[in-house]
Amino acid sequence: MTQLSQKRFYRRILAVCPVFDLKHNFLGLTLDLSIKGIHIIVHNSFPDKSQFSFLLHQSLDEDEDKPYITLKVEKVWRKSTNEEYDEIGAKIIAVDLEVELQKLIKYCDNKVLKKYQI
Repeated sequence: MTQLSQKRFYRRILAVCPVFDLKHNFLGLTLDLSIKGIHIIVHNSFPDKSQFSFLLHQSLDEDEDKPYITLKVEKVWRKSTNEEYDEIGAKIIAVDLEVELQKLIKYCDNKVLKKYQI
């Protein structure tokens, strides 16, 4: 229960952003994001490691003038969504561009608030 409480301490933001490996190959998408954690969906062939790194980007359009944010995360949980994809919840343990991550979270939050007029 303590682990769940720690996971939910920070407000999670609906954020659908592409996730790439360190060679810029598409891995999957984020489902939600906070400054301390991330929820992603990836193909079930993605290795089941306790810690891993990946690139986060605001858009699938690689020409868009937004930086790739490198995240190192520690897996908290993993579950299968169907026979093809898995969801992973992870704690962010390192970020190369922390200010850019904060900007991305704010951008996603504002986009949702505007779309749903919350």
